[in-house]
Amino acid sequence: FEVLRGPQGTLFGKNSTAGLLNIVTRAPEEDGVNARMEVLAASYGSRTYRPMVYLPLMEGVAVRFSGNYSTSDGVLYNTFLKRDERNPRQYTSRLRISVEPAEGWRGDIEGFTSNQFENFNIFKIISASTAMTDLIKARDPNFDGNPSSDRNSSNVPSRESTIISGANFTLTHDMSGTFDIKNLEFNSITAYGEQ
Repeated sequence: FEVLRGPQGTLFGKNSTAGLLNIVTRAPEEDGVNARMEVLAASYGSRTYRPMVYLPLMEGVAVRFSGNYSTSDGVLYNTFLKRDERNPRQYTSRLRISVEPAEGWRGDIEGFTSNQFENFNIFKIISASTAMTDLIKARDPNFDGNPSSDRNSSNVPSRESTIISGANFTLTHDMSGTFDIKNLEFNSITAYGEQ
């Protein structure tokens, strides 16, 4: 993580006038094949899987794949739509290829995609008159009027969904010693993202 305060337009473009948080992901390594998997579980059936694989392809070329795949059963069950509510799901993948074609040169190509969505009828009727309860039950016979139950009833299929993807290319050249400067590095960053 890198926190840069103030205008950073020269290095990172016009959308960084107030500063920025620069997050650099781990680069592929050439030390051999390496893999890891994290599995997490929590309440409401939450499950998270985080795979990661390093793979050297040839001299000077390596690949790193990582992902984050999360699901949850939700905190409420909608008896009318017959679905879980407030059940976040996220499927994110990232692929990074590093190439070192010559001494002091490095190119990194990275792409990612993230699909996030959840059903979002999160209200709960906690008090209703007998007439209102009868009206709801006429439309949804499975309606549960108990305020402490984990069920709700809604005929509006509210849903949040976001798909984010992007790619970037970073070219780095170590120019140490040029003009008698000890630590000098050239960086070119080109990126594209969309939502």
